[in-house]
Amino acid sequence: MKDISPKLPPEIKTKLQDITVTRGEKAILEVELTKGDALVRWFKDDKELQFSEHVQLSIDGKRQKLKIYQAELSDGGIYSCRVGDQVSDARVTVEGRSSNNFIHGNLK
Repeated sequence: MKDISPKLPPEIKTKLQDITVTRGEKAILEVELTKGDALVRWFKDDKELQFSEHVQLSIDGKRQKLKIYQAELSDGGIYSCRVGDQVSDARVTVEGRSSNNFIHGNLK
């Protein structure tokens, strides 16, 4: 393999953030890369995502947004994006509508 030093591999610039949404809402995970033409693979609970009308990916230059429309409880889990040997992951929590009488706080 030739050494082509000026061509740096794409890296994750802004990592995914944990989010909580109410069932039926749209959940959005966003990542920003150092390059716009990077091959990014998305996973949920370590299984590669299959995009559909329910789960879509939008790419705007170096930013990629994973959108989950009308989130269901089953959409909750750990989502990750992989670029080369870099990984960023975040937890998506989907809460039922007004079934909880208390407010969840983000504990970190």
